[in-house]
Amino acid sequence: MSAAPAKTREGTIALSDGRTLAYADRGPADGAPLIFHHGTPGSRAGHHPDPGVYDDAGVRVVTYDRAGYGLSDRLEGRDVVAVAADISALADELGFQRFAAMGVSGGAPHALACAALLADRVTRAVVMVTPAPNEDGFDFLAGMTPTPPWRVPTQSRPTSLLTSRPYGRSLKPCSTSWRPSFRPRTKRRLPGRTSARCL
Repeated sequence: MSAAPAKTREGTIALSDGRTLAYADRGPADGAPLIFHHGTPGSRAGHHPDPGVYDDAGVRVVTYDRAGYGLSDRLEGRDVVAVAADISALADELGFQRFAAMGVSGGAPHALACAALLADRVTRAVVMVTPAPNEDGFDFLAGMTPTPPWRVPTQSRPTSLLTSRPYGRSLKPCSTSWRPSFRPRTKRRLPGRTSARCL
């Protein structure tokens, strides 16, 4: 994500323990409030690439720097549930009686902590690509394909395998060696040839 768009309102608040919490506020001032919990790492600067999406959706999205990130002061011994007090203070400062919580990746447990501990204020919680607690002996890779199909040598992989999968659309013709390609979506070639493909 890039620097904050022009319509962003940024600020800091002083918390009751003397720390500073930095935030960014996007979208219509009268929009439905949503507090977004950034991933790990991340910051308040993360935003949708189209700044008009907030107005179109009628949502006021507030992102913040978790304790120890960006302009927010560190909190020694912080755990995930400590975020609830910070978010309660931020919501008070912004005049949010009730609000939605959303978290992605490492921010997801923080959104869930707010939903649990601020249940009278959080209207809903959305979490995406969230880490989860693992039990002893849990094997994250158990049952997964040992070698991804796109890493198999060209001679032994059928083209139909590449073109039949969702990731097939992001593949492009390549020469003999595997090379990552990070081309913009508009310049990607759809697989249509039977030649070798790579990411």
